[in-house]
Amino acid sequence: MTYRTSLGSLIAQSLGIHHPECADRLVLAAAIRLGDIAPETARRFKGPRADRVKNAEQIARIFYPEPHLAAHHEAIELFEIQRRTPGQQQRRGPARADATSRLSRITALLRAGREDRLVPCAHWLSIAEEIPGAQTSILEGVGHVNAIQAPAKVAQVIFGCLRVA
Repeated sequence: MTYRTSLGSLIAQSLGIHHPECADRLVLAAAIRLGDIAPETARRFKGPRADRVKNAEQIARIFYPEPHLAAHHEAIELFEIQRRTPGQQQRRGPARADATSRLSRITALLRAGREDRLVPCAHWLSIAEEIPGAQTSILEGVGHVNAIQAPAKVAQVIFGCLRVA
């Protein structure tokens, strides 16, 4: 099983397409379609990222719903300190477009939080429609960083995928 979130879902999809023997099950959270990183999201996110320290709270509001930030103010601090090396930035460049329908031999589960402002539900649900037999799961009241916000819910969904033959 391969579990990846957000931009990491691009890696998992590529693995499933090019090396299906290495990934019999994919669990993709807040998935982004290969070759398509929601342009409206990229534009919205680009400005605040120029000064992450100054704009940490604004960036955090993209990733987390308001109730979570009210209860976990430390989540904002994650965006003040996180820095990527030039090598990490380069690896996160645009992915080559491949047909997601080539994932038909793999059990796929796509899940995300209903309150995800970075990768809207409509985006990843459209990916699920392109993968034959894909399952979906929407976590209510949870945003983009749902594994941190609701680890028990995420684990329950993943264990359900593992039980699927």
